[in-house]
Amino acid sequence: MTSPRPALAAPEHRRPGIGRALRRLLGGRRGPAFDVAHLSSVHRWTDNRVHMREAATAAKHHRTLLVAVDSPTTVPETGVHVVLLPRRRRAARVVLSTSRAALLALRSGAGVVHLHDPELLFVVPVLKLAGRRVVFDAHEVISEATADKDYVPEALRRPFVLLSRLLVWFAGRACDHVVVATAITARDYPAHKTTVVHNFPRLRAEEEALRPLADRAPRAAFIGVVSEARGSRVMADAATSPAFPAGWHLDVAGGPYPDDALSVFDDAVAAGRATVHGLLSPEDARDLLLDARVGVVVLQPGTAYEKVFSTKLFEYLAAGIPVVCSDFPVWREVVEPYGCVRFVDPTDPDAVARALAWYAEHPDELARQGAAARRAAVEVFDWAKEEPALLGVWAALGAPDRAAAGDGPVAPGSSVRARPGATSPGRAR
Repeated sequence: MTSPRPALAAPEHRRPGIGRALRRLLGGRRGPAFDVAHLSSVHRWTDNRVHMREAATAAKHHRTLLVAVDSPTTVPETGVHVVLLPRRRRAARVVLSTSRAALLALRSGAGVVHLHDPELLFVVPVLKLAGRRVVFDAHEVISEATADKDYVPEALRRPFVLLSRLLVWFAGRACDHVVVATAITARDYPAHKTTVVHNFPRLRAEEEALRPLADRAPRAAFIGVVSEARGSRVMADAATSPAFPAGWHLDVAGGPYPDDALSVFDDAVAAGRATVHGLLSPEDARDLLLDARVGVVVLQPGTAYEKVFSTKLFEYLAAGIPVVCSDFPVWREVVEPYGCVRFVDPTDPDAVARALAWYAEHPDELARQGAAARRAAVEVFDWAKEEPALLGVWAALGAPDRAAAGDGPVAPGSSVRARPGATSPGRAR
């Protein structure tokens, strides 16, 4: 499953003249307040990959700063110092949030800066001039994701795709290292400086003593962003299909994109076949799965989703529930061997409903696949198995291991959440 980890180049010494001048100009403290700074002008500070996996992993060994977007939800304490950016419209975000995130990273003193959005690549030259080691995290195949954006006019789609390919080329050459979520994404970057870190969930104590599926209510669940590209309309139509199993219910949890995306479930809600929970915290969303019998993830074809893995699929497995999911070749290759998934045409609501009905009609197979799902999560699809590679990237770029040295990173349970655009006194000034 995990690609070979390429050796990383040893960190170079910073150029003291330029770096010292920039630090003086920015008014930063002498000596680093932080070792690793994670930046995102797009993702919420509660994001699973950005905060709960990568930044939280960093905080076990390094003094870690996270600059990300405000959110009404919360997460458990992680030991990460968080500075919030206000939610902005796209144009203002690209200019203002990107600049603010870069400034905070520079002033934090962090020697390693980990970028999570393509739009942040524009600040790489400034970070490099300041002597920072830069990691770019490619969550998806950027050029294909750009082609899927509905806000890009058709006439401008090709220029935007070309620009995204230029950014990918630039990231592979200007950044010190690239972290990618899949081996497919890795093909776009130089092999000698690219590491695959799969977006598997962190297993939780709440999932160690799961209730048998037969003891749970007859419910299917979807968690994640609610949008047409992620199958919202197909799921809504499946819930009102005649093939939908009698007595079953569909739970939908996640923020809508666009804002009115939840309205597609109105008929299913009125018929008593669906409940829309809206945006939940990552932990509350995963708790919802503990009361479900089946997970649903029907991301749509013709999008970048065909070449990336939905992290929600693996969260379903962690909860010990089988999955009705899109029949994509890459997904088949990864999860079919574990015998815990029914693949469907993700554009066919009746096919989704029939798959759920099959589970309702075969309780023994439901229980067997649920056990197989949990076993696959524990043995293969576990974030703990990805952590060593990620820690190796930061260590090779010069981030000191505070835990090994005995002076410790920020202790778990003491993470800080500052107001939008602000920082806490004495931490990241």
